[in-house]
Amino acid sequence: MGKGMSMLSRQLQRFNVENRAHKVISKEKPTPAPRHKPSARQSAIMSEADSDFLKKHNMKDAKLDHHLKNVYLVSHATEMTEKLHVKNLDRPLPQCRTIQDDLEFGVFEPSEVTIGKCTLRQAVKFITDHNEKPMKHTAAEIAAEYKLSLESTSNILKYFRTFKIYIPEKEPKEKPLRPSLREKMKDWNNPKHLT
Repeated sequence: MGKGMSMLSRQLQRFNVENRAHKVISKEKPTPAPRHKPSARQSAIMSEADSDFLKKHNMKDAKLDHHLKNVYLVSHATEMTEKLHVKNLDRPLPQCRTIQDDLEFGVFEPSEVTIGKCTLRQAVKFITDHNEKPMKHTAAEIAAEYKLSLESTSNILKYFRTFKIYIPEKEPKEKPLRPSLREKMKDWNNPKHLT
């Protein structure tokens, strides 16, 4: 039903298009588009005013020009220049402008660590120490050394491990290849075990 209606409406829109187009084109003066309200209001004001409105509007007014020349700005920027020359010791500008190398763990490591937290480097160090010697590096000793809570330290040691490489001691022996189908077919054609 929808396709039929769209086809019908399209045919109605295109009905007698050429004649309607010629009728619009043959007009001597096309009808102008409706004006926007502010522009219509402005044209009404211009038509009501005297004929010299545009001339007065475009002429340079000497009185206004004189007032404009008397307006100027005086700046006393002594505070700003003093602020630019004084170095802020709390927030100094960076002195090293070289390209930084890639970080070892992929993240920036802070120089100071808050109590109750550790850096990634410290975490990897105490996890490997605990894995190598669990009796010497216990969770309590690690928590006291790095100022961490005992519960979080024991959870870190329980659930996180460092990567280990396992290298097999002996290389596996090569398995003998199973005979291919072609070799089996040769054996069937030349049965040696029957003779």
